[in-house]
Amino acid sequence: MSDSKYFDIEDTMSELEKDPDIRYYLYFGERSAGKSYSTSMKILKHYIKSNGQRVAGIARRWDDDWGSNVAATYFSALEANGEILRLTDGVYDRVWYHSHKWFLARYDEETEKLIKHPEPFAYAFAINTWEKTKASQYPNMDYLVLEEFISHHYVGADLAEFQLFLNLVSTLARDREEFKVILLGNSIAKYGNPYFRGMGIENKVLRMEPGDTVVFSNDFNKLKIAVTFTDPPIGGKKSDILFDFTDNAAARQITSGEWQIEAHFPSLPLGTRILPKDIIYKYYIVYTDNILQADIVRQGNSVYTYVHRKTTELQERPQDLIFTLEPDIRPNVRRNILKVYDKISEKIAKFYKTDSVYCQDAEVGEILYSYMESMVAPV
Repeated sequence: MSDSKYFDIEDTMSELEKDPDIRYYLYFGERSAGKSYSTSMKILKHYIKSNGQRVAGIARRWDDDWGSNVAATYFSALEANGEILRLTDGVYDRVWYHSHKWFLARYDEETEKLIKHPEPFAYAFAINTWEKTKASQYPNMDYLVLEEFISHHYVGADLAEFQLFLNLVSTLARDREEFKVILLGNSIAKYGNPYFRGMGIENKVLRMEPGDTVVFSNDFNKLKIAVTFTDPPIGGKKSDILFDFTDNAAARQITSGEWQIEAHFPSLPLGTRILPKDIIYKYYIVYTDNILQADIVRQGNSVYTYVHRKTTELQERPQDLIFTLEPDIRPNVRRNILKVYDKISEKIAKFYKTDSVYCQDAEVGEILYSYMESMVAPV
């Protein structure tokens, strides 16, 4: 067990890797808690322990995520803390990035030149451009790390991004049983994650608490998935004082490690009451296992949509419109809430286009927002 106040991936993986059927390791939680730092340390240790024979892949979701100076500085924290110098016994003191590859390097004071190891210890990828790697083979790659797998925006709608991710895994893993995949993310969007959904673990993951590690398996195959909801750093971080506002939930969530629920849609003005006679139409939004009821409300000269949880079973009637991303051939079930099919869908879409939508609470707003993002996400 690490004595650091920050997260150390070895605290869990050193034990979990004893089970050969665990092939995916998912870590998510508070920002800047040490996930990327300890994972980059693990990659480098593994390379050095293997005498330079075993390498890793590091992927981002979008190719331009590696733009600017992101790739070149990925291992900079290890450089600054002297870890590269220590792990290589003084042979190297930095990392050099070139052409989607990371190399160990050192600066020679006498020749005033950068001395680089001839072979890379890690390769950079992006899942939205995985086709570019199809012709290459990486027989000595043991780990693939996917950074920032939790986002408000995904590549394509529904599970398109997860399929691209699996294509990349297939390209890199080939036919090797030892290949393992590590996914790292911040708890910034609770619903709609294509990785949780694609692995069939979303509902169980959303019940996890900070500090939990759960190994998911099923009766159909041997594959196991280990998921860790990381604890916040012990005693917090020095930067936490920047978020120490009075009664501000958004700021507290940054330092608590819990899911960060953003207020994507406003709540009703204080004191607003909706009576049954005010509701002129109801429609429903089904997203993953969440059922939301949307009431079209008329009060005086005001007409708006109020979205809230439906706590009972959906008793479908032919005149009820149901919006869902799932394929459905029933005439009253539709996919895109912003697309105009008829007069009623035109009126519904107008509420969203004119900011006339109010939600029961921030979490309902998060569900609605995730549904809409999945519906219109760019390919």
